[in-house]
Amino acid sequence: MATAGHSANDPAVGRALELLSAIERKRTDEPLVATAGTRIVSRLVDFALVLVFLVILGGITTTVSLLVFPWGAPNGGPREVSLGEWIFAGAAGVVAVAGLLANEVVFVGRTGQTLGKKAMGIFVVDAGGRPPRYSTALIRLLVWTVPLLACLGLWGLVIGDTALSLAVWGAALASLVAPLWLVAGPEHRGLHDRLCGTRVIEPR
Repeated sequence: MATAGHSANDPAVGRALELLSAIERKRTDEPLVATAGTRIVSRLVDFALVLVFLVILGGITTTVSLLVFPWGAPNGGPREVSLGEWIFAGAAGVVAVAGLLANEVVFVGRTGQTLGKKAMGIFVVDAGGRPPRYSTALIRLLVWTVPLLACLGLWGLVIGDTALSLAVWGAALASLVAPLWLVAGPEHRGLHDRLCGTRVIEPR
């Protein structure tokens, strides 16, 4: 078939058709940006899984404590917490942190997915379209968790002071701006994504 002023065998026409075909393939193969709604649901799934993990861990810790350590002082009064109990509680805390790091750092650095993102079929990728480095995944996690945990820790110190409690809770809510920034902009990138050069995609 001939075009206006060009033969179908014209090399220029052939190159133009190849270019159009390449553009179409790239448009079709390009992954979609994960929607804010999908990302929020995946985060809620992660929160639910972490909660279940902590409840199970807490149940195991409590049961073992009751079986291994004495319930009270011989005279029925208060007793000092033994070194073994402190060690056991610390070990339980380490297991809890390890579970969080496994989901948010190891899984993301290896596959680009937390368990919640895997359930929703979305991936965290770097600028090259690959899963981020473990160090990047860790920084990505710390950007929004450290301010929140710090605020909640401070709240435990100011319970009883209404003004300070409200100020700390306000700061805790402000710290959520980092992940919730993902609702803004066409790429739905939270502050943790913008600082780490990552984005969340959904394959076609």
